[in-house]
Amino acid sequence: MRCIDNIIIPLTVLLPPEILNDGTTIGIREGRRIVGNYYLTIEDLEEGRKFPDSICDVEMPVDIHHVNKETGTGLDNIWTKPYQVPFRCLQPLNIDNLLTAGRCISGSFLAHGSYRVTGNSVPIGEAAGIAAALAVEKGIPTAELDGSEVRDRVDAFRKRCCLKSEDLH
Repeated sequence: MRCIDNIIIPLTVLLPPEILNDGTTIGIREGRRIVGNYYLTIEDLEEGRKFPDSICDVEMPVDIHHVNKETGTGLDNIWTKPYQVPFRCLQPLNIDNLLTAGRCISGSFLAHGSYRVTGNSVPIGEAAGIAAALAVEKGIPTAELDGSEVRDRVDAFRKRCCLKSEDLH
């Protein structure tokens, strides 16, 4: 608890906490998303698009609840090809030094129905953290990062952090 007090107290002195907004309804999969330097679409998923600045490989189909009451309750699944999420989806359009991660990246409603799951949000967040560190290291805003360099750093990080099964014995 003392660790949390050490974090919260200085932050509240600098900026008193305030809830600016929240979701309109709990339990809804849909959330707010940015419009980024690239907008991921259902066509990207159906075509299995690959990108030179990819930071996440996705194999999850589109998994959404029916959007029409006439259809009834349940799920709509749209089967797609494996595709990639480009780093540009993490960069908000016209904002120089901000990155997003997880469910709120730039993409359509249908694309969000695929990339929104934890198994994809984790590597997307990992890439955002690596990109932020790279921007600090280079002394540039995140908007000026080369997405392929971010991808190379992400790949190198993942290779260093992943143990092979023979390393466990």
